[in-house]
This record gives sequence, C-alpha cells and structure tokens, in this order.
Amino acid sequence: MAQGIKTSTQATMSRRDIDMLVALCALCVMPVYLYGVQVLWLLLTAVITAIVAEYICTRLRGQRRIQKGDFSYLITALIVALLMPASAPFWIVAVAVIFGLCIAKHPFGGRGMNIFNPAAAGIAFVTICWPDIMNKYPLPLSQILIFSTTPASTLRVGGTPNISVFNLLLGNFAGPMGATVMIVLAACLLFLLFRRTASLRVIVPVVLIVGCCAIFLPRLATGRANSLEFEFASGALVFGLTFMASDPCTLPKTNSGQIIYGTLLGIFVVLMRRFGSFDAEFVFALLLANAFSPSCDRYARKLRFAISRLKHRSHKKQTALSAKEAGDAVE
Repeated sequence: MAQGIKTSTQATMSRRDIDMLVALCALCVMPVYLYGVQVLWLLLTAVITAIVAEYICTRLRGQRRIQKGDFSYLITALIVALLMPASAPFWIVAVAVIFGLCIAKHPFGGRGMNIFNPAAAGIAFVTICWPDIMNKYPLPLSQILIFSTTPASTLRVGGTPNISVFNLLLGNFAGPMGATVMIVLAACLLFLLFRRTASLRVIVPVVLIVGCCAIFLPRLATGRANSLEFEFASGALVFGLTFMASDPCTLPKTNSGQIIYGTLLGIFVVLMRRFGSFDAEFVFALLLANAFSPSCDRYARKLRFAISRLKHRSHKKQTALSAKEAGDAVE
C-alpha cells in the first residue's frame, strides 16, 4: 500500500516536472529572438552545471544515480538562466545553479524535502554577491557579443517608465531575459493552471494585493493604469507566479494554508518593492514566504478550529433560543 502511494506521488511529481519543462522551453524562444545566441549559451551552461551538480550531490547522498523521473534540477537550471540578464557572464549562471542545488536543495534531503525554492535561493545569492551584474540589463534587440559582460541599461529607473502596451506584451524592454515577455508568460500560466501545476490559491492573493497597492498606493505619478502595468511587468513578478510560487515542495499542505501563504507572499512582494534595493524582489519575497510555509498550515488549522467553535456556539445559542420560544408558546 505504502509502495503504491509512493509510486503515485512520484508519478504526480514527474508529471509536474514535465509540465514545467514544456512551459519553460516554450518561454525560451522569445529571449533568443530578443537577445540572440547569447541566451542559448547561458541556457546550456545552466543545464550542464545542473546535471553535474545533481549527479555529484546524489552520489554524496549515497545514491547510485539520479532518481528516475526527476527533472527538478533541470527546472531549477532553466529558471535561474531565464532570470539572468542576457549580458550575464557564464560563471555567474553556474554559481547560481550550484548554490541552488548544493546548498538550498540537497542538504535538506533532496527532492521534495527542501524548504526553500532552489532557483530563488540561487538568484538571491548571486544578486547579493554581485549586484552590479544582476541589477543591470541590456536592451532587447541590441547587439550583444557572445562573451560580453558589459551591461547596457538598468531596469530600476528613477522616473516614469515609457513602455507601450505592445512592447510590454512582447518583452521589448530591459529586464531578466525570460521575465519580460508578458504574452508568453500569460500563455504559460494558463497552461500550468489548466494542468493544475500552478495553484490559484497562491496566485490570486498575490495578484489582488499587488494590484490593490498599485491602484491605491501607486509608485508612479502618471496614473493608476500605468502604475498597474508597471508593477506587474517589473521585478519578475509574473514569471515568479508562473514558475516558482506554486512549487509543491515549499507550499503549505492544506488549501487554506496555501491561501494564507499567498497572502503573505503578496505582502512581502509589496514590502520588498517599497523598501528593497534589488530588481529581483520577488525571489527574496518568495524565500521569506517559504520560511513561513509550515506556520501557514498551523495557523490555518487554528483558524478552522476557531471558526468551528464559533459555529458550534452559535448553533447551541440558536437551539436554546428555539427551545425557549417553544416553551413560551406552550405556556
């Protein structure tokens, strides 16, 4: 029986991995068009590094080979690469992947045991260590040499971004090479939602919180609509919601716990944007939310218990009142 449950769980995780890989591979097409062959080299570096790191860590943990049907390390590699500037040097991609797999994943027990999203941990590490590289992005459709490491422009602007809706949808503005193509990201998100790989219980609270803050507490002075566009287009928010927020390894186990988790994630995103100093604020917000994931289930159970007690008291009060009314009627 236990073996059957284990096999079913592995099959579900493998299906999720395949869904994620399909969506990520589809997303890789536009960055290649926008930034050129440099993107392919960065993706290849990330994938090769992930395979080597996963194999070494697996052997160190006493296993002979990588678990069959486990593609989570490839997902980590592609997410890390797509969150990089297209002008990033190859070594920083490798460092981010190694940190994510060797520090944030395997020391906790490997797949399904990690408490922090490995890709988010890797990006956060290199962002803190090398902010000059990670906070600067080349302009799309500009000429980038394969081994160029010179940034062309920065995403964090001091004034009002001048991005048309058309360019916003097609990713024709500076940012992480896989996190700017809104129309493709939206298609990937719909696909993952349809496949039930992404969770609306996490995504909806984040969208509502960030959207309400963008409308009622805008950071831009050019109108609420422009503020709403910019808040969702910047900071890898849509990318993170699509590929990182619903990671089953770091999600709370209960449905209500996931709603609380999504609410916390949305609050952390807003706080990071207001007071943080990095462009990739979503990864830091996600890591904070990961730390509170077990607590979300605990608070969800307490909330359900409190609601159940309240309903029980209300029912007893209503019953007593009905009995009293019936007694009065008899008299």
